[in-house]
Amino acid sequence: EEAKKAYEEFSREYQKIKDEFIEEKKISKKDKKELKKLWKKACKLCHPDIVTKELKEQAKKKNFKVWVKSSTDQIHNIAVQGPNSRKILQKFVWTPDTQSSIQNLEWFRLTIARIDNVTGIPIVVSRTGYTGELGYEIWCHPKDATEVWDKVWDSGKDLGITPMGLEGLDMVRIEAGLIFYGYEFNDQTDPFEAGIGFSVALKTKEDDFIGKAALEAWQKRGSDNGFVTMEVLDVVDADARGSEAIYKDGEVVGRGTSGGYGWRCGKSLALGLVRVDLAKIGTELEIEILGKKYQAIVIEESPFDPTNECLRS
Repeated sequence: EEAKKAYEEFSREYQKIKDEFIEEKKISKKDKKELKKLWKKACKLCHPDIVTKELKEQAKKKNFKVWVKSSTDQIHNIAVQGPNSRKILQKFVWTPDTQSSIQNLEWFRLTIARIDNVTGIPIVVSRTGYTGELGYEIWCHPKDATEVWDKVWDSGKDLGITPMGLEGLDMVRIEAGLIFYGYEFNDQTDPFEAGIGFSVALKTKEDDFIGKAALEAWQKRGSDNGFVTMEVLDVVDADARGSEAIYKDGEVVGRGTSGGYGWRCGKSLALGLVRVDLAKIGTELEIEILGKKYQAIVIEESPFDPTNECLRS
């Protein structure tokens, strides 16, 4: 509850300063310091130690004999994404006979492995990612991260490997219609309106779990909003970035959550939450970007790869 209040305080102050920036095209040093202070406060309250404490309390209530420890600083992640990712990993990932090989590793599954051979650096490889492409993630101890990175890099040189920063990653996940915590959803957004209802085990899991009753009530009541991907038309000098008002016939019917230019599909894109009756492919809306309204058409969630052929390749 304390973390929630801190984040809400940060969000209000951020929006206020953002509005001032649009009005005056500048942010004062005082505002920057205030934002940093509020953000640090919110992040501190969402620290893994807070989560660990909550899990311990739940285990105690249910009399579970478990050991709960934060291992965030013991795990490092290197993502290898793209159509050549399998070929790259096949060059150096060794798996025992009891584990799936990289060639046979299925979507959303993981395998226990090592680098090069049975005595190599221990790793876990999952067929997961955040790009909408065929991809894998390598999990290792931080002390081994540099060596694992070098191995990936050397193995991919002949296949055109290149590093990708956060801005690039954000854009490809928008093209793939992948949602991001703090943008498309948070603890005030139900998973059904955020487009991730498939991840809620209400039908397949009979056992009770924390939040199940609330989720069942949410599902029964129905969502007020629906998650959409939109193509923004006739944009010249600015794409949506999130927090934009979305209109239908002059009435505000939703808000943008993320956006940018999709270089793979050649479109200016915006993700958003709109009134549920408007969350249908082909719906014509308007989105306000820097004080100007642009036509926005609801399109398929993943304009880059609507049928997930790349993911399943």
